[in-house]
Amino acid sequence: GALANFRRVNDVISRKNSVYKLNEILQHNNASSFESMTENLALENEETRLIALNNTLPIEFRIGDGLGSLRIGEADGVILAGMGVHTMVDILLGLAHGYSASAEQKISLGVDETLRSEYYCGNLPLDRLRTNYLFLQPTNSRPRHLLLLYDRLHKNGSWVLKDEKIVFVGGRWYISSLLERQHRSKVDRISGLMSEPNSSESSFRFPGYFLNDQCDGVYESYVLHHLNWLKRDFERRDGLLEDDDQRWIQYLLSGENKETWKSA
Repeated sequence: GALANFRRVNDVISRKNSVYKLNEILQHNNASSFESMTENLALENEETRLIALNNTLPIEFRIGDGLGSLRIGEADGVILAGMGVHTMVDILLGLAHGYSASAEQKISLGVDETLRSEYYCGNLPLDRLRTNYLFLQPTNSRPRHLLLLYDRLHKNGSWVLKDEKIVFVGGRWYISSLLERQHRSKVDRISGLMSEPNSSESSFRFPGYFLNDQCDGVYESYVLHHLNWLKRDFERRDGLLEDDDQRWIQYLLSGENKETWKSA
């Protein structure tokens, strides 16, 4: 499977890393001249190439704007990391529905129903690619930023949070999220048996939904840090907080661990 291939590739890289270290090659092959060193290096590179051909995944590199370089139906899953939430939203939903949308475009964040196919809306990048899974790790993990990300995806394609992981590295928290598209049949949409995602939050999950039971204390320290941050914001702004900050606090105080967060 993919995981086994990934591990084999790592093994190849580890074993053949010395190919690019000329001093190690000279010592290993007792090469005494530039010509013999070059010959041995070429042999090592060819061996590495053949091993890699048998063990690597079919990877292609393309240059493009966001998801624009991918073809229709080409990405069942999309991974984004190392960028902010606002950039992710623009890439995944397109500028017409993303964070950078104009004021007129932001009036209605829902998708034009007339452009829907049987399962996919036709006017969003993720729908053109027929994407069903998103693996996201934004650099700005502040709760209101994650809430914006989850919110926009839920309202534009019925994306539902399926799992989360959190780590604390280099003085910062990083939250990785798995979201899956919630398909609706054509009959359901026409008959109205299932509510539109922007009219109901029945399937919407807040940031941290899958982290409450994490036992290593990382999520707890994350929550306490941001609650203290919001307390300072509240005092500096004469009792005012951003709407999404208020929503996150209300979520915390309504959950199973509400007594823990109340004492904070």
